[in-house]
Amino acid sequence: MTNALELRRHTMARVALGRVGNAQPTAAHLAFQAAHAQARDAVWSEAALIGDVTVRSQARDRREYLLRPDLGRKLAEGTVLPAAPGALVFVVADGLCATGVAAQAPAVIAAARPLLGLPIGPVVVALQARVALGDAIGEAIGAAAVAVLIGERTDSGGATDADATNLLGQIDPDYADRLSAVLALPPGSGTQVELKWNRLDGQSTWGRGWVRSRERQDGSVVIEGALADITELHEAETLLKRSEERSRLLAENAWEVIWT
Repeated sequence: MTNALELRRHTMARVALGRVGNAQPTAAHLAFQAAHAQARDAVWSEAALIGDVTVRSQARDRREYLLRPDLGRKLAEGTVLPAAPGALVFVVADGLCATGVAAQAPAVIAAARPLLGLPIGPVVVALQARVALGDAIGEAIGAAAVAVLIGERTDSGGATDADATNLLGQIDPDYADRLSAVLALPPGSGTQVELKWNRLDGQSTWGRGWVRSRERQDGSVVIEGALADITELHEAETLLKRSEERSRLLAENAWEVIWT
């Protein structure tokens, strides 16, 4: 049992759930059924995506999109796109969760625009799209780079869309002051930030990036930003600091030190 619990600590996968007789516990079985239903809803979801131009893949409908992934990587015959040589083009693709990308893409694009060193081309909405459709779109437009924001189904272990309340609630208490400072940013200002999340599996994730505060037309204020996962970098820096500290203590407490 100890080994099973240790395994669960290192993964979000549905392992070591226990058993009742020769079956899974009822709670685990019902949790999987609920998560599977969420995943199916995500895959078949529809939403209005916002962009400057709309294109479709060669998949004629959702069923064909799911059965023929290759068609989702090709532009529909006769597609015409405006030229934007040398620009960076955002592609907002429905993918496997249209509602998810519809909820998140506008804020991501708004936060990324001022940080990029390339001219920004049209935002292209791609329907029945796979990631590789971005290659065909970029080639047709003449773009220098393409950023594909695509909907991804839930991992059968959580909600379809990012839940801001749950996300903020998992911020490590030691980083609460940093989060408070971000939420108190006056409209029109921005800052770099590094935050730490405590995940449900007991592990931690660090993110670093840029956030800004913006006032909407109705007077409400929103915080927008983009964070990069720096967990591996943070862990490497921590190991390096520990190694340096051990070396310092060894040097300070040794009677003789030989330098080479």
